[in-house]
Amino acid sequence: MGASPRTHLPLRPLWLCRVCAAPWPCAAARLDLVTEYAHDRVALSTYLCAVLHEAAADLYRMNHRTVRTLRRSLPAFSPGCPGIE
Repeated sequence: MGASPRTHLPLRPLWLCRVCAAPWPCAAARLDLVTEYAHDRVALSTYLCAVLHEAAADLYRMNHRTVRTLRRSLPAFSPGCPGIE
């Protein structure tokens, strides 16, 4: 039994959800990711760190001032991570 494909994917370089237009990862994407990586939280953290790095680079290339707005999305990228305010 394979995992169902994720539908709430990011629209790059804006990093908005392709389905609901919320900042990615939207609530549905977070739920999909938690379900997909339920048995490997380290892999989930590694994936989200890589995606966060890509998002910061994309947003900086578009407008270096938008990287500040990424800080508001950090908890969505790494829920429960200490040191993220």
